[in-house]
Amino acid sequence: MRVTAPLRTRPAGRLGSTRLVAAAATGLSPLLDGADRNGVVIGALSQAVIIELTDVQGPRVICLLSAAASGVPNGVRLGGVRSMDGHRPGDEAVVGDGRIRTGRWELAIVRRWSSAVRPIDPAAGITELTAAAVVARRGVPGGQLAVLAEALENSTDSKFDGEAGRAIDALIGLGPGLTPAGDDVLAGLLTGLHATGHADLARRWGRVERLDERTTALSADLIRLAAAGHAGVEVLHLLAAMHSGAPLRRPIERLLSVGHTSGADLATGLAIGLRVGAARQEAG
Repeated sequence: MRVTAPLRTRPAGRLGSTRLVAAAATGLSPLLDGADRNGVVIGALSQAVIIELTDVQGPRVICLLSAAASGVPNGVRLGGVRSMDGHRPGDEAVVGDGRIRTGRWELAIVRRWSSAVRPIDPAAGITELTAAAVVARRGVPGGQLAVLAEALENSTDSKFDGEAGRAIDALIGLGPGLTPAGDDVLAGLLTGLHATGHADLARRWGRVERLDERTTALSADLIRLAAAGHAGVEVLHLLAAMHSGAPLRRPIERLLSVGHTSGADLATGLAIGLRVGAARQEAG
């Protein structure tokens, strides 16, 4: 079920009482740089405020992040802000022209960080990432992950709608929370395909029927971003370390520390996607 709340009207003068600067993921640029769009706060957490935009084709989500929050690919990091208290679900928001206005803040986007996934050579790191993910606390049952991995590794373009398609479809909305575990695995999988140069495959496997009806607005947005080739900071740092041959222990630990199981599920999907993508490169 999607997390939504009705838009509550306020006088425009009450929006953005405190002005701050912020840094945004480049995956949000089409939203931030366009004309003003109305939105509503659908989640108010201690380290993040989640805004759903209400007047674009299909829902989009922006996460306002404290200094301590993980760097999601639809995130806007507020400089020096350590607590996001003071917002409430249902609060009005306006996004556009390089600004985000809420009942509490007016944010000027003064910097962008690249959330784009670049092709890498992951060969040296797949085994270490897989081993770390296997022993971590994950939200998707191991048996289901094994079925997923086998189906994808044995898939061909002509047979994708069979076992592989069903295995991916079974992940959607699997588990509780704002980002269900199955969705995190899928986001990691799509990222791994992009990182191994299979962008077309990631976009195709990321097309999920009735996605917005089957999971939360936040999770649906993260899946769409992953299919388009955008990932969070922790994943990007790990991929960069893999490509450069740097030690992986700390980047892997940083990814695994995200959320209750989100980091481990992302890492699991990423390892599967890298393995499938690398095998297709060798076969191709």
